[in-house]
Amino acid sequence: MVPETRPIQLDDKETIDRIRKQYGHSTSSHCFPSLYIWKDDMRLSVYIEKDFFAVKNNLERDNEWFFPCGDPGRIEWFLNEVDNTGLSLRYLRGEDAALLEKICPGRYSVFSSPGDNEYLYDTREQIGLSGKKLRTVRNHINRVQKDHELRYEAITDSNMDAVMHVSDLWVRKSTEMSSLEDVTASCLLLKERKALEVMGVLVYVDDSPYAIVAGYPISDSCFDMAMAKQIDTLPGLTSYAKYAMYNTLPERYETVNAEEDLDIPGLRALKQQMGPVGVIEMFKAFVRGE
Repeated sequence: MVPETRPIQLDDKETIDRIRKQYGHSTSSHCFPSLYIWKDDMRLSVYIEKDFFAVKNNLERDNEWFFPCGDPGRIEWFLNEVDNTGLSLRYLRGEDAALLEKICPGRYSVFSSPGDNEYLYDTREQIGLSGKKLRTVRNHINRVQKDHELRYEAITDSNMDAVMHVSDLWVRKSTEMSSLEDVTASCLLLKERKALEVMGVLVYVDDSPYAIVAGYPISDSCFDMAMAKQIDTLPGLTSYAKYAMYNTLPERYETVNAEEDLDIPGLRALKQQMGPVGVIEMFKAFVRGE
């Protein structure tokens, strides 16, 4: 039986969160809020069982799936049942690539996918900003603080009008630049922020709302910094806004996942400058001969 998918719904959160926690899957790629906010932009759909789920991605290929999450026996069933024609698998961790080879020896070609790698940061380290490794971040923050009066506050119901003002102006600018890749995702994140357990900060520049940073829990101790938007380019403001986010997080979030760099050179340089303490290496796989 070829697995049939359906649209991702908010009601899927509890099941997907439970499966991920049960099987120790702590990447941003498979986190329910990430799947939910990207469901339209990436044309995602899902197949879910009690102890297993698989996400289909119809954005670029007709038969592309995120590597399944859950019971290894059901993963083996899925790989034997899914249509192999033009099949590709994305967001494989190292252990997923090993499991794939164990279940289907020699059937897949596996490649490193650096643009999908997820960057991890130590929360206390990012708050302290000490040491040579974080000198560039300190310099960025000092520069923007020297030139502007800055302050920040947690996103709440009382300041949502200002948050949406920033988001709306960013969307207009993005439209003008023909960069619509995550407009829908950002809007969904803010619209469903309570259901997705979103936390964030609103940054004021010279007393005007100017930037927002927001995200959601990946696990009990890891937070996904999923969105960073500002009305216009202001050197150093991105570093300051993310610093504000770190300072607003509850202490239980020891690590922050800043997601992938999408093979964008400037974004990769920024993520590396911010002093990651680790990287979750990702792979992709194709059926041999395809």
